[in-house]
Amino acid sequence: MKELNFEQKIDIAKVLSAIGYQKDADSYEAAYEECEGLLEEFFSLLEIRYDYRFVPVESDAAFAFLKEQNAQEVCMVLFTLGKKMDARIAQAFAEGDALTGMLLDAMASQYLFTIDWRITAELEAECRSRGVGTTRRYTPLSDIDAKYQHQIVDQNSLGVTLSESCLMTPLKSCTFLFGIGKGLDTIHIQHDCRYCSHLTCPFRNAGNNNQEEHTVIVLPDNRTIRVKHGQNLLKALRAEGFLIPAPCGGNGTCGKCHVIVNGHSIPSCRTQVTADMTVTLPVQENAFTVQTGYQTENGDHPAQQSRSFFMRASNLSSPLPDAASLAIAVDIGTTTLAAQLLSRATGEILASVSSINSQRVFGADVITRIQSACEGNLSAMSSTVKKDLLRMFEQLLMQAARNATDVQEIWIAGNTTMTYLLLEQDCASLGHFPFSTDYSLQDVYSFSEIFHSGLLACPVRIVPWISAFVGGDITAGLLFTLQDPGQNCLLVDLGTNGEMALWTEGKILATSTAAGPAFEGGNLSCGSGSIPGAVCAVACDGHTLQAQTIDHQPAIGICGTGVLDAAACLIQNGWMDESGLLEDPYFDDGVLIAEKADGSPVLLTQQDIRELQLAKSAVRAGIEVLLDEAGLSQQQIDRIFLAGGFGQHIRIESAVAVGLIPSALSGRVTPVGNSSLGGCVRLCRGQADLLAARAIPQVAKELNLSADPRFNQLFMEYMMYEKN
Repeated sequence: MKELNFEQKIDIAKVLSAIGYQKDADSYEAAYEECEGLLEEFFSLLEIRYDYRFVPVESDAAFAFLKEQNAQEVCMVLFTLGKKMDARIAQAFAEGDALTGMLLDAMASQYLFTIDWRITAELEAECRSRGVGTTRRYTPLSDIDAKYQHQIVDQNSLGVTLSESCLMTPLKSCTFLFGIGKGLDTIHIQHDCRYCSHLTCPFRNAGNNNQEEHTVIVLPDNRTIRVKHGQNLLKALRAEGFLIPAPCGGNGTCGKCHVIVNGHSIPSCRTQVTADMTVTLPVQENAFTVQTGYQTENGDHPAQQSRSFFMRASNLSSPLPDAASLAIAVDIGTTTLAAQLLSRATGEILASVSSINSQRVFGADVITRIQSACEGNLSAMSSTVKKDLLRMFEQLLMQAARNATDVQEIWIAGNTTMTYLLLEQDCASLGHFPFSTDYSLQDVYSFSEIFHSGLLACPVRIVPWISAFVGGDITAGLLFTLQDPGQNCLLVDLGTNGEMALWTEGKILATSTAAGPAFEGGNLSCGSGSIPGAVCAVACDGHTLQAQTIDHQPAIGICGTGVLDAAACLIQNGWMDESGLLEDPYFDDGVLIAEKADGSPVLLTQQDIRELQLAKSAVRAGIEVLLDEAGLSQQQIDRIFLAGGFGQHIRIESAVAVGLIPSALSGRVTPVGNSSLGGCVRLCRGQADLLAARAIPQVAKELNLSADPRFNQLFMEYMMYEKN
C-alpha cells in the first residue's frame, strides 16, 4: 500500500457553517478566531491510518450484487483519524467547553472528506494502471446493508472496532467498497453527495458552486469522468489522458479542438463545464502515417553504402559487437515519432514502429510548445513523450522477439525544442532573443536518467543540435545524406520548422524558417494529419478536381501533399491569380476538394491558400538566402534532398508549380524520407560516431533569417505563385 500525504488545510467558513454560525452574526468573527487558534492542536491530534484490500467477489456470496455488474474483485476501504481526536472532543464537552468540542468535531468531519478524496484518487489511478473499471461506490449504513460494515472492519489492522449497532470506534472513521473488473468501462469512486442518503449532512454539496463536480461521458470510449464546475473542458479532457488536437495551444484560434457536446460541435478550449454532458471526441489519428523509411540519392539502402565522409573525421575504431547486440534509432519529430531496432553486428533492421507525438496536445509547433512549457507544463510534456517512447521500445522488442538486455545503445535525434523537452530542460531561452542553447548539456545519458525506467539498461546518445532552431535532426540528416564531400548539396526538412542546411566546399550553412504546420495539415480549415481518409493527392481532370485519399477511405480532411496538389491545380485552371487570390465564387465559398461520408464538404479556402503561401514562401526564401550566402547559383547545386514525410510524398511538379522548389532544380530533387532516423541508423551501425556527430555543429554556421534583410525581401517576392 502506497504511503500518502494529506494536505493540512481546513475550510473554517464551512466548519462554522456546519455548527450554525452565519457570516452576518455578531459572534462570527470571534468564533472564526477561536477556530483558527485550534488548527495547530487539531493537526497534532491526527493519527491518520487507512487500509484497503482487494478480494475476489466469489469469496463471499454477499458480493453477488457486484458480480452481477461484471466485477471480478471487490475493494474494501477503511480509514480513521485515530483515538486521540475522539478523546479530545469528549474532554472538551466534559469540561463544559462546548464551542471547542463542536469546532473540533466539525473540523474532524470535514477532514474526513479530505482523506476520502486523496485515497480514492490513488485508487482510481491504480485502477487505470491495471486497466480495469469500477462499479459505483457503496457505503454501509447509507446505500448498502450494515452487514458490509463487518465485512470491511473485521480483521482490520488499524484498531477500529464495531459496536453491536455497527458504529465504529474511533468515531471519526469511514468505510466504503466498490467492485472492479476488466469488463467495466468507467472509473469513478469519489464520494458523490448527490447520491448520499445523509440529507442533513452539514457538508453536503448540492448547489451549483465551484466545488460541484459534473458527470462527463466521453464517447466513443464510453468513459465517465468527473469534472469540477467551471473547469475548462479541453484541460479536463487532457487531464484524463484524452489527446485532443489543439495546434494553437488552446488559445482559441485554430478551431481544431472541436468536440460534439450534447449534439452540438463546440471548441473545447472555450467551453466551461457547468452541467452534466456527453462529449463525443473527433476521430483520433491512431493510424497516422509516420515516415520510418529513408533512401539515399542513388537508391541504395544504407547497409550497402560506404562509410560517410564524417566517419573519416573521427579516426576511431571500436570493437566489433557480438551477434546478439542490438541498438535502437529514434527520431523525435514535433508531430510524429519513429524508431527502429537493428542488429549492431549485421546492420539489419529487425523492427520498426511509429507513433503520433502525444505532446501535440500542447501545441502544433515549437513556439507553442515552448510557451506551454514555460507556463508550467514542462514536466507533463516531458513525461508525455517519454511514455510514448517507452511504449515504442516495448513494441520493437515484441516485434523482433528479442530481450531487453540485448539492447546496447540508443541514438536519439530531434529538433532542439523536442530534445530539451525530452531532457526536461528549461526551454525559456529557446523562445526569446538571442535564442541561446546550453551546449554544456551532455549528450550521453544512462537510460534511467532520461526515462526513469528499468526497461533497458543501456546508454542513450543524443545527436547534438546546431542551434536553437536547427536541431539534431538536421545533424543526423547530414550524416545520412552527405556521402560525397565534393558536391554542393542542400538538405531541406519540409516540416513545421522548415530546417535546412547547405554543404559546400567543406562548409555547412544552416538555418530554419517558420514554415508553420500547413505542410502537415495544421491551421487549415479542413486540415488533417496523414491518416486514413485524408486527401493526399489532387489531380486536374479538365475543370474538375479528382481527389485521392489515404487507404482509399472516405474523405475526412486534407493533408499537406493534397493541399500542394490542389494549389497547383488552381493555378493550372486559372481559379487563382498569381497573388493567391481565389476567383469568384471560390473566394467566398472555397474550392470543393471532396465530400465526406456524411455529405459535408472538404474545402480549400482563401485562408488556407494564405497559410500555404506563408509556408512555401518561408522555405523558398530560406533556400535562396543560403545560396546567396554561399555565393552559389541554383545551377551550381548538385543535389537537393527533401526530408520528412511531406518531402517524401510530394509531387515535385506541384512543388515547382507553386514556387516551393526552384524550377532549375526540379531534376535534381531526391526525396530521402526520414533522414533524421536514417542518420541515427548510421550511427547505430557504426557508419558514423559521436565525434562525427559533434563535429557538424562545430563547423556549421547558422544564419538568423529573422534579422536578415535578404530574407524579408525574398519572402515577399516568393509569396507570388508565379515566381519560380
